[in-house]
Amino acid sequence: MIATPVVWLVVDQTAQQLGSAAAGGVTAGVRSLLGRIRRRPGAEAPVPGGKARRRLASFAALWRSHPRWELRRGALTDSGPVYAVPALPMFLTGAATVLINSQLSLALRPYVELPAAPTSQAVALAAAGLVAGVVGVTLWRAVIHAVLTGRRPPSGLRAGLWLGAGMATGTLLSGQGTIEQFFPSRNALLLLFLLGGPAFTWWTAQVARLWVTAWRGRTIRVALVVSLVAGGLALAQWFGWWYGSGAPLATGWWYDAEGMRQRLEQLYPGPAADHATMLSGIGVVFPLILNTNALPLSAVAVAGLWLVPLAAWIPGRAPAATPWTRTAAADIEGAAEPPAHRPPRLRGALLTGLCCGLAACAAVVTVLVLPGTGASGAATRGGSLQALLFLAWTYLALVAAAMTAAAIVSVRARRYRLLVTLIAAHTAALVGVAGVLVLLLSDGCVGGLRLLKPSSCAWQPARLTFWLDLHITLDFALMTVTAVAIAVAAAVSATRRVPVLRRRPGRAAGPRRDGPAAVRRGPLVALGVVALAASGAEAAYRQDRMPRKVTDYRAVQDEFRQVSPRAGAGTVTPWTRARQVDAWNEIGGKDLLDRFRRDRGRLLAIGRTFARRKEPPSYLFRLRPVCESIGRTAVDAGRYFGFPGARGQLVWQRFVLDAANSTLDCRAALDHLRAARYKQAGAAIGTTFQKADRAYLRAEAIDARTAEIRRAAGR
Repeated sequence: MIATPVVWLVVDQTAQQLGSAAAGGVTAGVRSLLGRIRRRPGAEAPVPGGKARRRLASFAALWRSHPRWELRRGALTDSGPVYAVPALPMFLTGAATVLINSQLSLALRPYVELPAAPTSQAVALAAAGLVAGVVGVTLWRAVIHAVLTGRRPPSGLRAGLWLGAGMATGTLLSGQGTIEQFFPSRNALLLLFLLGGPAFTWWTAQVARLWVTAWRGRTIRVALVVSLVAGGLALAQWFGWWYGSGAPLATGWWYDAEGMRQRLEQLYPGPAADHATMLSGIGVVFPLILNTNALPLSAVAVAGLWLVPLAAWIPGRAPAATPWTRTAAADIEGAAEPPAHRPPRLRGALLTGLCCGLAACAAVVTVLVLPGTGASGAATRGGSLQALLFLAWTYLALVAAAMTAAAIVSVRARRYRLLVTLIAAHTAALVGVAGVLVLLLSDGCVGGLRLLKPSSCAWQPARLTFWLDLHITLDFALMTVTAVAIAVAAAVSATRRVPVLRRRPGRAAGPRRDGPAAVRRGPLVALGVVALAASGAEAAYRQDRMPRKVTDYRAVQDEFRQVSPRAGAGTVTPWTRARQVDAWNEIGGKDLLDRFRRDRGRLLAIGRTFARRKEPPSYLFRLRPVCESIGRTAVDAGRYFGFPGARGQLVWQRFVLDAANSTLDCRAALDHLRAARYKQAGAAIGTTFQKADRAYLRAEAIDARTAEIRRAAGR
């Protein structure tokens, strides 16, 4: 579906002109054919008429079984169209990616209790792999062709806009963020696809341009695969955030600031009245960055965005020509081997990032010294307001330092602006994170700098394993730094396009003088190894600590209601109530009711057998596993979501109480039976069966209420 007419051009032209030629005469036949085409006048005559007519003719050509003859002749004289980045495949790839992501999530839903992080990661990687394989390879081919033929490489922005438009269209078709409407309540959020698509293609095009001129191997495939993997991981994080936060926000739902603040005060107890402004700010910022680190490989994805281009500065002295271009140039008409050259100097970007990172460390130390910040004296385990304030100030310091480094380097950059901006911003963030970790590990060794309570001057690496909130905050900071760096580079690039603000060319730079290769490459290798090791360790740590399933649905529902109390306000339409009931049954409500019915049937079967066969009293001990199963069902039902609607919820609560009391009476009866108190045991067993019967009637009432709600909705 997304194949371009160029494929038909090559196949059809070769079959007609050279189909019967022997292997030795193919080259001569092609040269002869090219000679006749070049001598033929008007071989590439444009379509007559205005611009609209030419566009209409171009659209009509898409439906032809074969391209026009002028396009076939043009492809043999100019290889540019073969390596172009057409708009239609980009658009269709974007739409197909979103549809695949949505359908794959729905296909896996019956096999998982809720969309867990590993499942979401796999689904996002499958969708992002499609974009990386189609769009990424297309951009790499276009850049390689442009470099070998001396043309201007594509920036990737046009392809990214079409890719983003396709993803936005696929979102509308799949209903993500729209519920049952065609357009979401917040249409502006669809514009995020017009930012995410160009960001991916812009980064891919610049990485391709960088590695094409810097690669020293015999084949470029290694650099291509590594860059596509890094770009695909980053795009997968984008999909994870959209389906975790973006799509719900597009429906019109939003967090309640007061409810979020109350939730923070519960999780982090302390003198909240003294820091009301800071808590209000956290309540506003936290929902925006929520779920940016939802996927296990988020830290690795962020590291790949700046470590992959950073590695291009590591190779040693450049040869006269890169080896891989010799075979590549022989396959392209009019191509020549470009001279290999080194990327622009990176010393300024690294020094800027280092200085800004040290400034972030100084800012964190200042926060601990100043008593008004309230960041000192955090508990070593559990949540406290002091820990929350310290993490918030740390987040602000890291983001501010990275933003400063990104702005300075982006303004000074002449080439590869996006890549050097990412490198500088993440260098600043990495230095700042290292300073925070050293400060935490050596807490109490410097007078006045006491973060934890109690603290002692001792090297305690175990502190990094139990303070989970620190890992979450650092993940949020790195994600924000990435978005800020991309935004700053885009803003500076857009500003440079304004004629008045364009940078005037200065005097030519002098000859480049480099020190020994080991001295020049050592810091880059060390920086890359440290960043990669830290990212891998963080991914492994989060994978180990991440819960595999939800254990308390009621707690999740109560938390949601607290941070968004407006979700329960207003009159619920019968159609909406029916959808809520369907979701309640599908996720697990129906399964809980069926479990209880099966256990009650077993309970009655044991009682009937005991009465009919006149079994000895010891036969009743067979009730214990059945009663315990009913008890587990009652516990799971108590943790499950409440039934939609006040009437149904009241019946559901009584069902849970009756099932639980039935289990308690059953235990008491078996205890009496073991102690040979047969009269008390008989009375308790009778109560057990009565309460189980009442719970059964509650279950039937729940089903009746479900049917009533569906009938009211016309279903």
